[in-house]
Amino acid sequence: MGERLSVKKIREAVGRLGSDSLFTSLSSFPAQVGFETQDDGETVVLFIRQHPIVNVGWVLLAIVMLTLPSGSSIKSILYEWV
Repeated sequence: MGERLSVKKIREAVGRLGSDSLFTSLSSFPAQVGFETQDDGETVVLFIRQHPIVNVGWVLLAIVMLTLPSGSSIKSILYEWV
């Protein structure tokens, strides 16, 4: 069974976007992408995910939180000064 006509038309219109790299944010007709609920004969047309820059905020917050002393450490530091 060949490719559906609608998929062929989309392939002609979209062309080739992105790459098949593991870390790409955009890829058209990716070769190695499939989904658990994907039926036979279905084609992944666009694979899109957020850019890694959207993770910077929570990563920086996690780093700051990990480097700050815990509440009990702050209490012991304060009692040493008194």
